[in-house]
Order: sequence, then structure tokens, then C-alpha cells
Amino acid sequence: MISEMMTAIFTKMGLQFEMSFYPPKRALRESKSGKIDGFCAIPTSGLLLIPELIPIQTPITYSQIVLYGKATQSEFTGLKGTDRLIYIRGKAGIEEFVRASELKAFPVTTTEQSFKMIIAGRADYYVEFDQAAKGIIKKLGFIDQLKTIPAGNKVPIYIAVHRRHEHLISEINRRLIEYVRDTYGRETLIPY
Repeated sequence: MISEMMTAIFTKMGLQFEMSFYPPKRALRESKSGKIDGFCAIPTSGLLLIPELIPIQTPITYSQIVLYGKATQSEFTGLKGTDRLIYIRGKAGIEEFVRASELKAFPVTTTEQSFKMIIAGRADYYVEFDQAAKGIIKKLGFIDQLKTIPAGNKVPIYIAVHRRHEHLISEINRRLIEYVRDTYGRETLIPY
């Protein structure tokens, strides 16, 4: 959804758009150095980490921090001190959740690795934004083997551009609103 949206917006602006996926630490480092022109999906907490980025006024979607666990696990009643929680280091919003949980949590390298660890019984929960992992779960064929447990409020997710492209912000925002209106028949994206 985001890739299609961004391609449509930038094509109408006469700009080329190329989307790459980076691990959070690398994305942060390359944003600060100016090698990345912007982010397609970043929560407000991520914007605080990268002062070089300026968000577009209209959120592109809303996402929620969730815990992924085995579908066979009993009903979730809250994290316990014995739970093995895994997460990807450097993700804005996720690390704050992990610190607040006061659990001993273990960083992993990829979302795919996380889901394989849960299925294998080497971890109890993986914490992530719900929109970030849907495609990976489908690709791995784990749809019926995992369940999600809401663990936080829905937060807006933004497009953000590097300060050197500040002059494009108002047009990107206008094109985003047009895209949403033309594609979804409403003026703003509504939390799903």
C-alpha cells in the first residue's frame, strides 16, 4: 500500500521514487548523514530521533504496537517476568515499549527471524507495529500459527523528508490528500 501510494504521489510530481528497506540503525545513520531523502513510514517517536527529518502534515496510516505470539498460547493476561520478549533494536516506539515492560528482552536481527523463533518455541512474544509484519507473516505461511495482542494505542505514521527537501512538503501533502480522496473516497486516512 505505502509503496504504491508513494510511487503515485511522486510520479504526479514528476519525481523519481525508489524505496529501500534498511535495518533501523542503518536507516537512522543514513538519514542523519543525508544519504536518505526521507522515510515512507515513521511514527512520531521516530521523528524525535532524527531532527533532520520533517514530517508531512497528513499521516499516511495508523499503526499499533502489538505482541505476536503462538496462536496456541493461552489467553493473554499481561506480560510476566518469565516471558521471553524479542524485538528489533533501534525501532522508534518499540524500544520505549520494551523499556517500559521492565522485562529482560532480547534483540533480534529481522522480523522473519523473530517469527521463526516464536514458532520454534525459543521466544514467547515479538513486539512490533502491526502494519510492519503482515506481509512477512503471509510470506512465511504463519497466518494460522500466530496471533496478535494489542499492546499500545494506535499512533499516526508519517512520510518525512530530509530538511534539504523542505520546499516539497506542501506539494507532497496536497498530493497525498488527493491520492487518498481519489483512491479511498475520503479526505483523510482513518485508523483501520
